[in-house]
Amino acid sequence: MAASVQRILRAWVYGLLSAVVGGACTALSAYNGCALLHAMSPDVPLLTFAQLKAVAISGGFWCAVGYLKKSPLPHIYEDTNTNDDDKTDSQKLS
Repeated sequence: MAASVQRILRAWVYGLLSAVVGGACTALSAYNGCALLHAMSPDVPLLTFAQLKAVAISGGFWCAVGYLKKSPLPHIYEDTNTNDDDKTDSQKLS
């Protein structure tokens, strides 16, 4: 692979992993919120490890989906025919 393609893919994977880690950090926010509420009122239970894991997975998943929607998989191969002058209007739209 060319160096530029590797750089593009590396940046894309870095962004995807950053989104997953950022989404998984929502588990820490949820735990801190529950701990604060538990300190104010003992009726509020603390999150268990299984619940924290579920929050981390769902947060990471939805942040990854948002990242993929905003930044789809990059094009690796360049189109050799970049001249649109000899294409019809319907070919330009597709």
